[in-house]
Amino acid sequence: MAANNHDNLLQLATDIAQNALSGQGQPANRADLQQLMGLVEQIDAPEAKIVALLNYAMQDEKITLDYIRSQNFPNQIVEALSALRPLEAESYEEYLDRVMSSPVSLQVKIASMSDHLTQIKSQTPQTDDQVKQVSKQEIILKRLRAALEWHLGRTVY
Repeated sequence: MAANNHDNLLQLATDIAQNALSGQGQPANRADLQQLMGLVEQIDAPEAKIVALLNYAMQDEKITLDYIRSQNFPNQIVEALSALRPLEAESYEEYLDRVMSSPVSLQVKIASMSDHLTQIKSQTPQTDDQVKQVSKQEIILKRLRAALEWHLGRTVY
């Protein structure tokens, strides 16, 4: 993806995410926007930054893969977004396998999980359920990082 095209797509993805955060014409919640932009800053690859923004926007069910396609995002972006969307009939393992098939999806999932774990760990006191959840998520995160390293052929994080 050319740098200029990347900049245009990143701006479009940012606009879509901000509009999704805004909802019913209200200004976007500043804390939500800061959290989203903090997540995006954790990601190195330009395509993955775009996917992170659009994935967040797709939490608003009005933003669909068809809408993303209609905005002329490249197939690589649409495919990475598709991998991040859990399917109704699939297990969590099947979902993770799909995420791990795409380095772009992996980068977004890793950043999202890392951010979520940081939030949980910052809560005090943590419940037993939270401690168990953190432990499970850390194991999954290691697995995702190993898959990304395999895709990229180098150590990450």
